[in-house]
Amino acid sequence: MRRLAAIAVCAAAMIVPAGAAASVSLINLTSPVQRGSAALLVVRVSGRAPVCTVVLSRKGRTAHPKGLTPKRPSAGIASWAWQVTVAPGAWRLRVSCGAAGHLVTAIVVGG
Repeated sequence: MRRLAAIAVCAAAMIVPAGAAASVSLINLTSPVQRGSAALLVVRVSGRAPVCTVVLSRKGRTAHPKGLTPKRPSAGIASWAWQVTVAPGAWRLRVSCGAAGHLVTAIVVGG
């Protein structure tokens, strides 16, 4: 019986109340960052998000750094760490988390 109650409590904690807006919000982003340095991106995800993806783009070009692979949020948090190898300038970061929505921000890379 206790086990069933524990499962019910856990399941209830995972349900987003009706009317609650799903969202993706920025917690941390290393910016500006020097080319060749490490960068960190951390987002909070509310609502259902089985997987979050990140697209890094600038002037119609898309970059695919090794560390920007799809992530499953854990306890409402998704994070990425990667080595910055793109050209200097302002790059657009778009984080998409399914039904939870998306976030668009920018990272500034120095030479």
